[in-house]
Amino acid sequence: MTVTASPEVGVWSMYMDLHEDDRAAVDAFRSVGVELTTALVNSGVLSPRESRTYSLHGSTDESHRLLDPMRTVQRAAEHESAHAVVGVALGVRLREMRIEEDGSGWTGFDDAPPAMLAVISAAGDAWIRGHRCAEFPSDTAGGCGSDFRDVVRHAGGIQGEHEARRQAWQLLAERRNMVLALGQNLLRCRRLLF
Repeated sequence: MTVTASPEVGVWSMYMDLHEDDRAAVDAFRSVGVELTTALVNSGVLSPRESRTYSLHGSTDESHRLLDPMRTVQRAAEHESAHAVVGVALGVRLREMRIEEDGSGWTGFDDAPPAMLAVISAAGDAWIRGHRCAEFPSDTAGGCGSDFRDVVRHAGGIQGEHEARRQAWQLLAERRNMVLALGQNLLRCRRLLF
């Protein structure tokens, strides 16, 4: 006779085996109504501690990372850098990038064909959701609404939007270090002119 545990028992077992700081990060997600499996995935605690890319800013409590106001500005810097890196990769001339303390930002280019603008518009969201969801787990649902509208408009509808998002993701995967480096520069300067 084979005895198997339910998936729920396995998830709770994973949670209980986590380091205390990791459980605190998961609990931060659960406190806003997220179920345990989703909290485990979105908190970023399942990756090895030594390979995580975020800084705890001197804190041993990982939940502080989730509430750090600098994360909003860092997220904006990386989001705008993703737009910039994809635009340059497509051959569009970059003019300016800027971020504000409230986490808003803007990246300006010369005119380009709609298909290119769709890919550029998809890049910020593709970066946050696809490449940095462990760093910005609670940020993956918002902040890119105007970009989404631009992608759909430039791509000619939802079907074109999927292709633009796929292209943006691929370009970003090939240029990850460029996005991170440019994001750090933008975070430091707040405005870059090209």
